[in-house]
Amino acid sequence: MTTVLNRLTKKGWLVCDKQERSFSWKPLLSKAEASALQAYEQLNQFLAVGNPDIVAAFADSLDQASVEQLEAIAQRLQAIRKAREAQ
Repeated sequence: MTTVLNRLTKKGWLVCDKQERSFSWKPLLSKAEASALQAYEQLNQFLAVGNPDIVAAFADSLDQASVEQLEAIAQRLQAIRKAREAQ
C-alpha cells in the first residue's frame, strides 16, 4: 500500500504529511481531474503506437455512440485551438 501511495506522491497526485511516526496522504487533484489526467495518459500511450492502420482499425470497430463522442471531442479541441489563436 505504501508503495502505491509513494508512487502517486511522486506523480503529483498526492501530498504526504509526516508527523512523528505517522503519515497522512491528501489528494492534490479532484477525482474528475485525476480521471481526466489518466485518460490523457492512456490516450497518449495508445497514440504512441504511431501506426495509423492500427488506430484506424480500432476506430472502425467503435459503435455509433463512441464515434459521436469522438466527433464532439474533436469539435471541442478545434474550438479551444481557435480561441487560443485568437488571443
